[in-house]
Amino acid sequence: MAQSSIVKIPSTWFHLHHRMKANGKPMLHSEEHNFDIGFNSNLIFPNPAAKHFLCSICKGLPRYPYLLPKCGHVFCYECITNLQSTTQTNPTLPCPNCEISFDITEMVAIEMASDAQRNIYASFLVRCPYQCGYVSSPKAVIQHESWKCSKRPVKCTNLGCGLVLPDQEMEMHLEQCSHRYIFCDKCHLPKLVNNNAHECLTTESVSAKCIISYLFK
Repeated sequence: MAQSSIVKIPSTWFHLHHRMKANGKPMLHSEEHNFDIGFNSNLIFPNPAAKHFLCSICKGLPRYPYLLPKCGHVFCYECITNLQSTTQTNPTLPCPNCEISFDITEMVAIEMASDAQRNIYASFLVRCPYQCGYVSSPKAVIQHESWKCSKRPVKCTNLGCGLVLPDQEMEMHLEQCSHRYIFCDKCHLPKLVNNNAHECLTTESVSAKCIISYLFK
């Protein structure tokens, strides 16, 4: 039975993805680039302990909190390392909160902190920044906003497109994208959907290297 000319190759045929949805579509990472700094304070549910974990540099609740062992102050890893890189090359610098000198290599990730500190941080409730209604612990929201939220912005994976849309709209776009590939009904190899100048390969035995160079020439 001949292949239909409208059968589409999944984007994963050409691109590597770490995760897949249940329907076989690629699970794309959010295109936001500010996930290394803290959650905005308006996303945090009221908690008396939150003020002790807020990063004084970005004013948010750190997504990846690091503690200064000498004073116990908490900062986003990105914020404190950027501060060090913009002020001096020496790894020793004063704490932005209390000015106690510390070595940046001595910082401790929240995962290596005491049980009490880890439990307090895990007890915070945070809203999804894309206002989808999801609420959970900081760690769970990081996974949600990066990979699962239907409102997170994702980029089309078809080569040459690059359109950014909410994830809930991306699947429809991938089915209609002018940069998507379909199977040729003659040679059964992929071609761009609007490539009317497609030249079929007639040789039955073709190396993978030749096919790749043929597709993207």
